[in-house]
Amino acid sequence: MTLAPLIRVLRLGGLTLKQRPTLPEAAARVQVARAALAAVKRGSSGADGAERHPRLVEQYGHRVEIAVRFVAAHGGLAADRAEHFATILAVNRAAGAEILRLHRAGRIHDSVLHALEAELDSEEISAQRVMAENVPE
Repeated sequence: MTLAPLIRVLRLGGLTLKQRPTLPEAAARVQVARAALAAVKRGSSGADGAERHPRLVEQYGHRVEIAVRFVAAHGGLAADRAEHFATILAVNRAAGAEILRLHRAGRIHDSVLHALEAELDSEEISAQRVMAENVPE
């Protein structure tokens, strides 16, 4: 109620906010993947110059490659991406079943059950989000 008269007094009615251009999600993923790879490389380099975590460097390098390839394909890899995450969901179901089997057999403690389930839940949430994005409307 008091905002409208204030806008008239200050003559702000004709103002429009200019929106800065933003990156699409795929392009942002490329930048994020490159930043992550740079951090892994910094953390992986030993004082003697030896690579302490070569598998992490390889893994994060692969993420950069995939992100760049997805942008270059202009979304043409959406089916491949959906299949990838569908596989992750299937793997998580199998892992979850094994976790429950181990717990029911008394082979793992409740705390281990919860820790492992939390990891799977996190992966599943990410995979389901991607799968939902690929559903045609």
